[in-house]
Amino acid sequence: MLRDQLTLTTWLCLGGIVQTLLFLTLGRVALLPAITWLAYHAFTTVAMSVGWMQNTYMENVILKKFSAQYVDEQGKSNGRPASSDVVVLLIGMRVNHPLGLFTPGLKDFVGFFQSMAEDLETHADEFGYLGMTSWISNGARATKNELLNVGYFRTTEGLEAFAHSKYHMEG
Repeated sequence: MLRDQLTLTTWLCLGGIVQTLLFLTLGRVALLPAITWLAYHAFTTVAMSVGWMQNTYMENVILKKFSAQYVDEQGKSNGRPASSDVVVLLIGMRVNHPLGLFTPGLKDFVGFFQSMAEDLETHADEFGYLGMTSWISNGARATKNELLNVGYFRTTEGLEAFAHSKYHMEG
């Protein structure tokens, strides 16, 4: 989250300042960490591209998935479309304050949301809760502080029961 609060230009300028200070203090040896990091990432990119290494970006991707499918207790899908509906809840936020993550009150808001998400996980059977995924915007804004959580429920009634429960109302 902190990474996304500053623009790429700002991070590059900060990195340049730190690298300059290290170079002035330590000499050429200060370049070794950056050179090593670049070499490692260049090698792993090539190795994944040509098949020498497993593509870590493909972890948890279900290939050829074309519709909502429930998975079993081991996380396996039978490859057939689900025989019942899935309710999808999209809930998001965007920080429009110049301080971004340091906006007054944001910490409390995020704490309430995390508490509700934990309660939802704990009482998943009660509400027919299936899980949640998160997304951070990669849009045109300079800072990527738009967050979206996608929650999945078995029924609309389960979602409504959670919305009116003490776990949601406390937040």
